[in-house]
Amino acid sequence: MSNLTALCLQNCTLTHLPNLSGISELQYIHLDDNLLSKVDGLNGVITLDLSNNLFTDIPRLNNPNTLQHLDMNNNPLENILAITSHVNLHSLLLRNTTLSSIPYTITRLQQLRNLDLSYNKLFDLPTNMLNLANLDYLDIQSNLFSSPYIQRFQTLFNNSHPNMTLIV
Repeated sequence: MSNLTALCLQNCTLTHLPNLSGISELQYIHLDDNLLSKVDGLNGVITLDLSNNLFTDIPRLNNPNTLQHLDMNNNPLENILAITSHVNLHSLLLRNTTLSSIPYTITRLQQLRNLDLSYNKLFDLPTNMLNLANLDYLDIQSNLFSSPYIQRFQTLFNNSHPNMTLIV
């Protein structure tokens, strides 16, 4: 198994995985629709799908610079501060994760193109998100934003990212 590049264990009711650090070639991991709350030993992972599990934190990877796509949809996330160590993320999916805030340090994710924050408990966003120059798609629908806030936010993003798709 040391040459395994993809691991797909979807909808298996897994509650635990062994440490995966012995699988050095593992790049694509799909563990969605399980009962996991922790994964250990992830090295050069490019795509990580942990949607529909029980994670309360963003997993820490041994080499966070390799991760480009992270799907944490439908997890009861409480803390996403570790996300800012994944500086090469292109896609971050945090739909329906009970988030009430986004860290100001999200601007460290300068490669980010796709960000889904829909169906959470957000009532505002850090204004420095305007500095995410590569952001092409942002979904913030079904949160707790007031109508005036949404209008102001749309105006700011339309000015800074005229070609971006913004879903409110």
